[in-house]
Amino acid sequence: MIEVAPRLISGSVPEGDAGFAELKRMGVCTIVSVDGTTPDVATAKRYGLRYVHMPIGYHGIDRERQLEIARAVRDLPGSVYIHCRHRRHRGPAAAATAAVLLNPLSADEGVAVMNQP
Repeated sequence: MIEVAPRLISGSVPEGDAGFAELKRMGVCTIVSVDGTTPDVATAKRYGLRYVHMPIGYHGIDRERQLEIARAVRDLPGSVYIHCRHRRHRGPAAAATAAVLLNPLSADEGVAVMNQP
């Protein structure tokens, strides 16, 4: 997991009760999945977490989806956790894009987020 900006974290898909419990402990209120697979909404709900599914592909994030993700980060309550399957490509790209659009990160800082190992 990486803290991209205040209230914005990116990582891999939460795995089972332990994964959702950890997000709750960290103060996350909303999970945004940019992965193509169906998210585990039932488990998230048991932990009081909202799940938003906004899948993106590996080809990039179109402008409309960039704005949707940024609005979710801006408007939904509490900390937001953005994930893809493995935390390496789509999740960090979506989180960095939202952070750049909302201005806590510069474009160069957003690129640095995407290049983290």
